[in-house]
Parts: sequence; C-alpha cells; structure tokens
Amino acid sequence: MKRVRTRIIALAATKGGVGKSTLSAALAVRASEESKKVAILDGDTGQNSLSRWWQLRGSPKNPNLVKVECTPEGVGLVGAQGYEWLFIDTPPRGVDEIGQAISVADFVLIP
Repeated sequence: MKRVRTRIIALAATKGGVGKSTLSAALAVRASEESKKVAILDGDTGQNSLSRWWQLRGSPKNPNLVKVECTPEGVGLVGAQGYEWLFIDTPPRGVDEIGQAISVADFVLIP
C-alpha cells in the first residue's frame, strides 16, 4: 500500500464529558464523505466511547477504528496503511496520553 500523508486531528481536554468522542465521530464521518480512508483512534480506554460508537455503526471500514499506540511509530503505521485522516479521541485526566496525542497531531481541537 502506498504511504500517504495522514492529517492528524487530536481532540484533547483533561475533563471528561466535554464532547471529545462525539466530535471525533462527527468529524470522522464528515471526512469519510470525501476521503476513502479515514481512521479513528480511541485513546480513552476507560470509557471506550468512540469504540462503542464504531461497533454500534456496524464496524464500518470508513471511518475505521484503528488500534495503534499514539506515538510517532503508531501513527506512522496508520499512514502506511493509506489513511488520509486520523482522529484521536484522548482520555480525560491522562496528561501523558494527551501530550502524546498533541505531539503527533497536525491540529488540536480543545472542546
């Protein structure tokens, strides 16, 4: 598969319940209307809201839930698989995890 430049959007906040998962899902669906390969990454392993949303939609291929580490190497794997977009839903209170997502993101949205 051809490696593409993956645009990475991280949704970050240290508080839960501010809409990170909802916004991640909505943005991913919108991106999938124009892009053939959109990925979502559920960094909130405590709640798994984005993962549950994806399963309830029938585990679609686009947007697709990817299970990689939120590191430059993990994000590189997403690009190597040809994904054009990656939306990262970060966990609340996980300052280290949020920092990792911010460090690999092209854009950070703070709801």
